[in-house]
Amino acid sequence: YHSLGQTEKALSLLESCFEKMTELDMNLANMLAELYIVESKQYEKGARVIARVQAMLPPGESLPLDLQVHLGVCKAHMGDLHAAN
Repeated sequence: YHSLGQTEKALSLLESCFEKMTELDMNLANMLAELYIVESKQYEKGARVIARVQAMLPPGESLPLDLQVHLGVCKAHMGDLHAAN
């Protein structure tokens, strides 16, 4: 859907899969976060996706760099410049 310019349909499909996710699927999470942040400018929703990923990570494991950057973008746009660093 995304490649056809149907961002809302792509978001809907990815949201449905993400909500049902029982095991961490980093590709799914990254695609959903990116659509929220880059395409839809829905920074709070993007940050919530990333927060769920963080909660599902094994102890001691950190977010992949791309999700760290996405989270920084979200925080900056939400006005939390200190956390964006």
